[in-house]
Amino acid sequence: MNINLEYLDLVDEYLSLVDEYLNTVVESQRLVDEYLSLVGEYLNTVVESQRLVDEYLSLVGEYLNIVDQSQRLVNEPLSLDGEYLNTVVEPLNLVNQPLDLVNEPLNFVNELLNLPRGSPGPRGRASEPCGRA
Repeated sequence: MNINLEYLDLVDEYLSLVDEYLNTVVESQRLVDEYLSLVGEYLNTVVESQRLVDEYLSLVGEYLNIVDQSQRLVNEPLSLDGEYLNTVVEPLNLVNQPLDLVNEPLNFVNELLNLPRGSPGPRGRASEPCGRA
């Protein structure tokens, strides 16, 4: 009978280990379920974050459009100022043209005065002293 008791003790110990193993499996399954739940929450957070990033990028795009429009509005008066300056500068150029017409013959006379005797003139003729033939 002693062998039967030892056998029953071993079976009881074995069943106890199986029960402990099953409890561990159940606990592991609970932890896996909890982990999967946390992964689901994480993925929901990632999706929400992506939505917020998309919304942020949309707002940045709107902001850049506003900045671009503002820049165009700022540049418009400058272009109008440029047009105004052109209406002032162009008449000044017209005023300076007669001065250029006066300066050109003066420059020619200065070239003649600065030429050494007997050298070709600015137009390719030899300059001769006045009064000699």
